[in-house]
Amino acid sequence: MRLEYRDLATNTTLVVHPPSWQDVKSAIEGLDRWAYGDLALSAGACAHFGVGGGAGQLVVCIVLLVEARELHLAAHSPDARPVVDLGTALTAARAFFETQQPAPSIDWERQDEG
Repeated sequence: MRLEYRDLATNTTLVVHPPSWQDVKSAIEGLDRWAYGDLALSAGACAHFGVGGGAGQLVVCIVLLVEARELHLAAHSPDARPVVDLGTALTAARAFFETQQPAPSIDWERQDEG
């Protein structure tokens, strides 16, 4: 597993390999849309998790390689918006961190490749 996030103030990419759950949780809680706007968590070539935003409004997505095809999923709030709160983002991240799969308790929408 590998965690990457960008420090926009210094234009550097920070990498934690392998991250602990606390590393991932702290990075998500630190997203602020300005200095730290997004992060990626990768589990090899077949599973990637991304979250971006801040101030309690986060976009969460997962890309999985399934039968040699990429499956793109985006988390949705109960009102079907593609923006979720911090708690939902952490639930999604924890499930991905532990299983490399989408959290079953979250509403995921398949995103067609354009």
